Amino acid sequence: MDVQRAKELLTILADGTDPLTGEVLPDDHVCNKGEIVRALNCAVEALSRKRKKPLPENTGKPWTEELDQELCRLFDEGMKSYVDYPRIRVDGGDWPALADALDRLSAELYDEAMDLAEDLDELPLGDTLYSGQIAQTVTRADENCLSLLFEEQRNDGTDEPDWEYEAYNFDPATGAEMTLEDVFDDAGMLPDMLETRLHERYPQTEFKDLWPVVSSGTVWEEQGQTEPDPEFEWTLSYEGVEFYFEPGLIADYAAGPFHVTVRYVDEPIAVAAKFQRIPAAYAELLEHPAERTLDLDSDGQLDTLLTEIPAQFGESGWAVPTLEVTINGEKTRIDCPENTIRVQLYLVRANGTYFLYALCGLSSGADTLLVIALDAKTATLAAALENTGLAVQAQDGANWIELLTDPTAFTLQTRDATGVEHVPQPYHIGEDGLPALGTN
Repeated sequence: MDVQRAKELLTILADGTDPLTGEVLPDDHVCNKGEIVRALNCAVEALSRKRKKPLPENTGKPWTEELDQELCRLFDEGMKSYVDYPRIRVDGGDWPALADALDRLSAELYDEAMDLAEDLDELPLGDTLYSGQIAQTVTRADENCLSLLFEEQRNDGTDEPDWEYEAYNFDPATGAEMTLEDVFDDAGMLPDMLETRLHERYPQTEFKDLWPVVSSGTVWEEQGQTEPDPEFEWTLSYEGVEFYFEPGLIADYAAGPFHVTVRYVDEPIAVAAKFQRIPAAYAELLEHPAERTLDLDSDGQLDTLLTEIPAQFGESGWAVPTLEVTINGEKTRIDCPENTIRVQLYLVRANGTYFLYALCGLSSGADTLLVIALDAKTATLAAALENTGLAVQAQDGANWIELLTDPTAFTLQTRDATGVEHVPQPYHIGEDGLPALGTN
């Protein structure tokens, strides 16, 4: 049997269907058990990926105190660097062109991570461990676009670690990358918009070479000149078009990176209409820390939201005791469950109200889902759902986690009190903001 045929059969089986008869497998069938589904998807991913270089043996395994000690030991014995990088996948049955584009992107990210690791390994052995990271943020995911932001950071022992942005904006139907001309009806207006917003948001900053950067790739095309891609990066979000400027690009490096938003409500004529059609319910995975400007109570006034996940190192290793949510300058602390070691945070909008969904991973391997209601004054814990987390779709070295991008249809994995996993079930956000069984 060839590899492609094996992949097709395993994919159908992982979806809960007998690949030979086409019949749907019963819920209690062994192939519908959570662990077996993950194993099948792991095999599919392994067959799908063509790597120039093999993944390190321990890539993607959960980080533990023992691994932390092992990392210190390896450093003492001469290891100089490590690099972490993301992967992403999509249901190929629903979006085949997008799935192919993401497979290619994942391979590119792997190569970039390996190149970064090789560069760090060529540095002379120092007093600290060199590190690299490619962090991923999904800024928007719906039928109109999938927007991904990657931040590559390289710590080579200097006072100014390298920091680079790279963004990808895909048309889900075709898998093609979109350009600013696809998003703006008149891209020539963009340089003035960016210059104005940068001065408004960072009034104390002394910018340099601002106009050549904000006009790169746009304004000169109207004058018959061909310019390369913009020097900045951009993505689509549910609030507007996000623009990112690397440290040192438009100001001194120490001033840090810059980020501004061209909001749809502010520029309804400039942005193509289809991107302004926002789903009634959506969810956005937040980076750490995350800052957003949005209208939390629908009064027409913009509110600022800052979320932080401060970790502490204690006798048992790293822990996350609280979440910090700051709204219009007022900070609220939300206690995490005991022994929380990681948190995945989502901004959710449903039924005209904003929530934070905090997926807390515990040292025991269980998950707890915190639902936090937001208004213009404070953040309030609405519910804590124990033994509940987003379903893991597959494993291929690193865990593939189902991102919560559609509050009308997502999958939760639950356990009973003894830790036995139930069959993953579809949920949607109910009118009270809590997960409700079934899709909407």
